[in-house]
Amino acid sequence: MFSALLHSFGLDISDLSAKLIAVKSNFRGERVIQTWAKCDIPEGVIVDGDIRQQEKAVALLTAMLAEPVRRVGTPYVTASLPESKTFMKVIEVDAAGDVGARVREELPNHIPLAIEELVIDWEITRTFDERAMVTVGAVPKAVAERYTELLTACGLKPVAFEIEAQAIARAVAPVATNPSSLRAGMENLYAHISRAGRNEPAPPPVSAPPAHTPARLLVDMGATRTSLVMVDWETIQFTSSVPLSGVDATRRIAERLKLTFDEAERAKKICGLDPKKCKGAVSTVLQGALNNLAVEIERAIEFYQTHFKRGRPVAEVVLTGGGANLAHAETQLAEQLSVPVRIGNPLVNLSQPFAADAFPTKEALSFTTACGLALRDVLPS
Repeated sequence: MFSALLHSFGLDISDLSAKLIAVKSNFRGERVIQTWAKCDIPEGVIVDGDIRQQEKAVALLTAMLAEPVRRVGTPYVTASLPESKTFMKVIEVDAAGDVGARVREELPNHIPLAIEELVIDWEITRTFDERAMVTVGAVPKAVAERYTELLTACGLKPVAFEIEAQAIARAVAPVATNPSSLRAGMENLYAHISRAGRNEPAPPPVSAPPAHTPARLLVDMGATRTSLVMVDWETIQFTSSVPLSGVDATRRIAERLKLTFDEAERAKKICGLDPKKCKGAVSTVLQGALNNLAVEIERAIEFYQTHFKRGRPVAEVVLTGGGANLAHAETQLAEQLSVPVRIGNPLVNLSQPFAADAFPTKEALSFTTACGLALRDVLPS
């Protein structure tokens, strides 16, 4: 599709914020951040991925687009679709014959919506003997159309839509092992609404992915939810969301200490997991949230090991998202889990260091999805 020929910037739209990053390759072949911006979105404008107040959303995004000192310079955008509204599944079918037909026959067993109501894309990511491992992504047509309308109203031209998990996985995987399946086909998921309407499959992978990269669980700790993304065999095996979020933790702190939301947010950053600060009240709330997250992580790992016959042992848990900025979160989780835990680096595929007055590297984790979206056009296939 023509989408592969257009250089776009990445735009991550969530319930409470929007973030953009534009990345370019310079004459030395270095990938650098050209510009970036962010804005807060008031509660109620977007709820669980559903755009409730489009005019207000348009005004907020338009103002953000005008904000960067170095303008984006292109109307072409690769945008995220809300995880709560999308589906990603790995299924196995016979490798011989019409794989597409088999995928369409099998998909109703895995997704609770009629195929006619969905925009779908798929690719063969690996073959085992006579069986094909197929990664399938789907989103309700109404959701794709709604986000297309939003971006068009902002004067933008959507080149591609991606499931958040795809962008996250791309951002934190070093380019040498960046999942080719996420670049060769699934990254073009919903590449253009007319193409998507025909339910055409993505092109096959350019080359076979390396077999040595271990299985890992990505944990995106967001403001309104935490997403779990299992990556194995260089492709996303499944995603799930758990009702644990930074906003929920802040509200609990506010209730316990009788603070406003903003005051509680500051207390969370200042006191964190230190039991000696804020009389231990903040650390108690945060530790409880991490305990619950550890349980969900263990459940996800166990589910993968018991329900995916091709699944390999999970070698590590990688934390991303703004919530991963919580000091010592990885240490606290590692003490409760059976696998190592580390903080992901969404800038791993970008040239560093950055100018002090440029991209705020301390906020990089909260830009993980936007970074992955922006890298779509500059990482090698």
